[in-house]
Amino acid sequence: MIIEYPITACGRYTRVLDVGTGPREIWLVHDFGGRADDWRRCMEPLAASGYRVRAFDLVGHGFASGYDGFDFTMAGYSNFVRDVLLDNIETGTATVIGAGLGGQPALRAAWDLVCSDWGEPSVDAFVLCEPSVLEELTPRARVELATRIARPGRPSLRARLGTPAGVSPEDLDAMVEEQLHMATSPGRAMALTRIARMIRYGAEEHPPRRWLAELAERIPTLQIWGAHEGTQPMTRPRPTPTPSGTLPYLRDPETFAQTIRTFLSKYTEPDLLPRAG
Repeated sequence: MIIEYPITACGRYTRVLDVGTGPREIWLVHDFGGRADDWRRCMEPLAASGYRVRAFDLVGHGFASGYDGFDFTMAGYSNFVRDVLLDNIETGTATVIGAGLGGQPALRAAWDLVCSDWGEPSVDAFVLCEPSVLEELTPRARVELATRIARPGRPSLRARLGTPAGVSPEDLDAMVEEQLHMATSPGRAMALTRIARMIRYGAEEHPPRRWLAELAERIPTLQIWGAHEGTQPMTRPRPTPTPSGTLPYLRDPETFAQTIRTFLSKYTEPDLLPRAG
């Protein structure tokens, strides 16, 4: 059973979804414009394999609080994710999975914990899901993405959800309506506008490809693409296929969970886990 409770990071409340009691932890970071609930359908399949699985709302998303005064930049979000991990990893180390543009602060937080001598807690494996974070956005792509985030509508929300396995058309309609109500609530609409402004006008603040390459030299790292059904273990910088725009953990959570289980199963023995330092 998935439970929910509040935690604080960077002086702000957010909500955590939590399931499982296994000895290894997985932390899930949703895409911009999403929320922790995006991961619900793959959390229990992962927990059934012996993991404790947690997801949380980024500031400006879901039920996170304290939008005013937040640093709506990639650096601000990276600090937020890092603080969540630092204060809440309970076993000393965890796997981190980041989705879409939310993958960039997840990646930077993981890089900080592994490559910057933070000590414990640390990260033992990292996954980028639909890694658009690695793509260099053209000015036109920035405008289109910013508009989609700031002005979500039923067509764009339905496109983002894709055709989830095992979901009836009626339930899919209900999911779209729920997403629309969340996205247009007063506090969240303001936050999404600020995120859209960051995407449209902000220069690239960090070198995500460099972080990923350096992280891949230290811990197991995987990239997963949506409709391409592609996976790529990372050991050095490689070309990134064009993202499909449909997040695989939304479309087919069972297959996504199996992909993660297969990847992590290679590193379940503590002596096989690469160590930072």
